Amino acid sequence: MFRALLLFSATAIAQPVPGRYIVELSGEPAVTVRTSERQSRRAAIQTEQRAAARAVTLRGGRVLTTMDTTLNALVVLIPDSRAAELRNIPGVTRITQDRMYWAKLDRVLTLSNVPQAWEKLGGVSKAGLGVGVAILDSGIDTGHPGFKDDSLIELPGYPRASGAGSEKLVTRKVIVVRSYEDLAKDEGYGTDAADNNGHGTNAACASACIVHETNIGVIAGAAPKAYLGAYKVCGDNGSCADSLTLKGIDDAVKDGFDVLNLSLGSDIAGDPANDAQVRALNLAADAGHIVVVAAGNAGPDENTINSPGTAEKVITVGSSSSDRSLESGKPEPIDPARLSGFSSRGPNPGNALKPDMTAVGDNFFTATTRRKDPEKFYTLTQGTSFATPTVAGAAATLKAARPGLTSATYRSLLINSSSDIKQAPIRHQGAGRLDLSAALDAPIAFAPTSVKFGTGGAAATFSREITVSNLLKEPVTVDLSIRGYEGKTSPTLDGPAKLELPAEGSAKVTLKFSGEGLAGEYQGYLVAKNSKNGLESRVPYWYGARSSVAKAITLLEFQSEGEEGETMTFGCRVVDASGIEIVDAQLTVTSMSGGKVVGVEAQTDKPGVFLVELTPAKGDNVFQFSAGGITRTVEITGN
Repeated sequence: MFRALLLFSATAIAQPVPGRYIVELSGEPAVTVRTSERQSRRAAIQTEQRAAARAVTLRGGRVLTTMDTTLNALVVLIPDSRAAELRNIPGVTRITQDRMYWAKLDRVLTLSNVPQAWEKLGGVSKAGLGVGVAILDSGIDTGHPGFKDDSLIELPGYPRASGAGSEKLVTRKVIVVRSYEDLAKDEGYGTDAADNNGHGTNAACASACIVHETNIGVIAGAAPKAYLGAYKVCGDNGSCADSLTLKGIDDAVKDGFDVLNLSLGSDIAGDPANDAQVRALNLAADAGHIVVVAAGNAGPDENTINSPGTAEKVITVGSSSSDRSLESGKPEPIDPARLSGFSSRGPNPGNALKPDMTAVGDNFFTATTRRKDPEKFYTLTQGTSFATPTVAGAAATLKAARPGLTSATYRSLLINSSSDIKQAPIRHQGAGRLDLSAALDAPIAFAPTSVKFGTGGAAATFSREITVSNLLKEPVTVDLSIRGYEGKTSPTLDGPAKLELPAEGSAKVTLKFSGEGLAGEYQGYLVAKNSKNGLESRVPYWYGARSSVAKAITLLEFQSEGEEGETMTFGCRVVDASGIEIVDAQLTVTSMSGGKVVGVEAQTDKPGVFLVELTPAKGDNVFQFSAGGITRTVEITGN
């Protein structure tokens, strides 16, 4: 994720953009109505937005751009001292200051059974054919040999581009190229749609590179025949403004892309209900788009899932290990049955259980932009940024192979067919690692795809309903069981353990969880084995009993280097043994050597989160973080 999702690099906290605000209006966006009604809905939105724009001008502001598809909103430039006046404009429902985020295959595909899935389709020539994947990132090096496929047909209404400069970058495969330099107005963004960073090209290749030779052998993306869209929402320096990302989401949905990939975000996630990106992506999913988002690279710390990865209806992807390391220049075997150390962990704010699943994201060999070095075509990297587009490509291949299903059904097939990772905690792996072959064969789907009973006390009683749907045109029998972790209290099934589902029919099952004297976390799976092919599908569940005993202090958007004398800002949480935030914790930060502590402030809108400001001196700086009887030593190098 560019948070070195371009998270292969150190990063800074999501920073407010001075004088720039996202102003949301009351009218529903166009994606909430039927396709046949969207033109008239957009006309109504434009009328509403013109009236709001006039009111903005009267208050000394200027509208930079608008969104009408997944969000009805204006991006407004106005002095910070007058921003509060925007709330008085009729029809305004929410004002959010713009923020700057950061962008966070050989064996990679084999471990997720992607080549096996291609074989079932009749070959790689059908993998993702006719499906489009939008890469919202730093752009794509569209001339890279990994994206050259003259066999793809030209689609009616395409190519599309945001200007003459972008038109030069479209190809048979990359059919939409959009950049937002006029909105960014930031020297770090660049002047056009070209990928001068590399992260977007890395991600696009993981998703949809063609099968081609490299200096280490043959590589490909998960959907080699898919079309791509390049939406440059992140600058050449890896920064991704909230406003640009929202505009990119709006455009990608309007341009008709089936799958959206976002390898970006912020570790400091608050209530999803108050997050504009979360709302826009959930609406995109409701409208039939498959949305895939990186979990983040703040692991192994707990409670570090990125926003907008907290969105309930997206597929939030963590990173699991490859089975070999290439760091020494030659393949060396490693254990693939584990999570990547950097992969962000739950639990997370909101009602959803995240991450949803994982894919290989370390020891990742992929294409890179040649604009940084014309002689360098490929790179070895790591991050959930690259696990995520692998799943996005898998979604494209799945949709091409099984057309006509809903986006929620594709989401379930990918998540609930995943393979378990040696009983890693559910809040670390979700349902497990991508298994595209199993997703192609799975005859049943689930809603919801996981059950988060939530967090609570030592006594709990919960009941959750799950719909099991038969996707076949013939009856199927499903045997249900509960597979809990560690021999602890597990939910029970309220109803029969065997379902007889008619052709294209469904049934509801209820999970009941109750207990007293509960401590720690309770997790496992509802396991469903079908009679058609014997495959097991798994729906993860989780409950956490809160503790007042602090176990760890997690770091959010932390960077280990800073400039001498310049204030660094990052976040942290105090969590218990289950990763649950301790909301009434008191945090103190002490300079042990070198720099000074500027401030520590609890965030009322993000329970359990503290913002910490430190100023490093030249050289080594040591700070001690203390809360609830535990300490964490933090070292920062001042340059």
